[in-house]
Amino acid sequence: MAAMLDIFDQEKVWDMALKAERREGREEGFAAGINSIISICREMVHMEDREVIETLMGKMSLTREKAEAYLYEYDHPGSDSE
Repeated sequence: MAAMLDIFDQEKVWDMALKAERREGREEGFAAGINSIISICREMVHMEDREVIETLMGKMSLTREKAEAYLYEYDHPGSDSE
């Protein structure tokens, strides 16, 4: 019985680790997509901040605050937006 519980616990830990990795991968992919949108808006279309924020809100279903934070991070890489 103890061996079965040990195996169950190992599987549970493994499952939790995999879920965390998937979540991290999705977050990284989401951030990369946002950075691509901002780059296109800035460099190819020459949009102003307001237009970039509205585009992010519409295309990525972000709140204004989140869109502004992503734009700030893009313009100031490595700094905290909070």
